Amino acid sequence: WNLQWLEQVVLVFDDSRTMERLKGLVARKDRAMSKTELLELTLRYGMPFKLFMEVAEACDDQDEEAGKSLTMCALYEPGYMDPPVAWSGRASAKLVYYGSLHWLLERPHAIAFLYAGGLLKFIAETFRPDLIYRLAQGPSLQTSQYNQGESRKLPITGRKGFFVAERVSGHEIEVLIGSIPGPHVGAEKSLWPHPSLLEKGSPHWR
Repeated sequence: WNLQWLEQVVLVFDDSRTMERLKGLVARKDRAMSKTELLELTLRYGMPFKLFMEVAEACDDQDEEAGKSLTMCALYEPGYMDPPVAWSGRASAKLVYYGSLHWLLERPHAIAFLYAGGLLKFIAETFRPDLIYRLAQGPSLQTSQYNQGESRKLPITGRKGFFVAERVSGHEIEVLIGSIPGPHVGAEKSLWPHPSLLEKGSPHWR
């Protein structure tokens, strides 16, 4: 792990179920855990988390509304230029899917799929095992240099301003699960179930 980076980031768990599971796992250790140990435990069990880092000074002088979107510092919006996956009878769905995954998981912010936990982490890690090493080295330039990602203001004593974390777009999630457009709205199919369906079917699927 890049320990210098870990000292600067804020570990956030938005899902209350993750907090409950971690409390049980940490209680077994009978001692305080370091941030590194906590991250490794979270990744091992596929629990969702986020690593927020304070935005660069270049964005510090923006007002609150501008800071929320960080548009002045954004050079790339994840997913906004992505073409839809082209499914054709001339090539097998398997080859089309593998090709789409290749360019998707090469993106610098693809480590955000590991943050998501659950099925998204499983798919990304299965096809790109080296993502975990990229995550351990620190944030992508998209986040650290250009402050592009999920942003929010965190109430942390001694630190002011906005924080940003790696994120993937809804379209990128569709590509990862192999979404296949249908003839009309509501007729879409996918090679993997959408995480929202798993969440709806069982509140404990993670």
